[in-house]
Amino acid sequence: SFIDKNLKKYPVRIRINYGTWNNTEAVFGLIEDLTNEQEANLRFDKIFRNNSAVMAITDYDNHEYVDVNNIFVDLLGYERSEIIGKTAHELGLIYDDDVPIYLEAGAQMYKTGMFENREVRIVTKKGDVLTGLFSGQFIENHGKKFGLTVMIDVTERKYYESKLLENAI
Repeated sequence: SFIDKNLKKYPVRIRINYGTWNNTEAVFGLIEDLTNEQEANLRFDKIFRNNSAVMAITDYDNHEYVDVNNIFVDLLGYERSEIIGKTAHELGLIYDDDVPIYLEAGAQMYKTGMFENREVRIVTKKGDVLTGLFSGQFIENHGKKFGLTVMIDVTERKYYESKLLENAI
């Protein structure tokens, strides 16, 4: 933190380099105000944590979950600590018949940077099967890439659609 002459505190990043100035050894300091970055991170965190859609952040390289939002934990029945550091495959989250759809969406994301509106069934910790409408894209933070995936639970809608079709026949 940095405190200005009015005793206001700022989040900062300080970088120190050694060099010469007018043929004299010197220490150079760069102080970067992180107020805007910190506020943006807090806004993102608030939106991410409390969003009504299931959201997950995965590592670009190994596909492990880095973070998941509250509804992800609530809907799927896992503790956050059971999820972080694991992949969807390791947790058995993807319904077996939908693995090809999941893999194709992932391939498209790596090719184009995103995918949208893929219907994939997932399996909760208790074994319930839910239907989700998935979209995803890559995001960057401090030069590192992550996958941001969003799922809207359409299980109930799919149930009522099937009932309507049954009654129409």
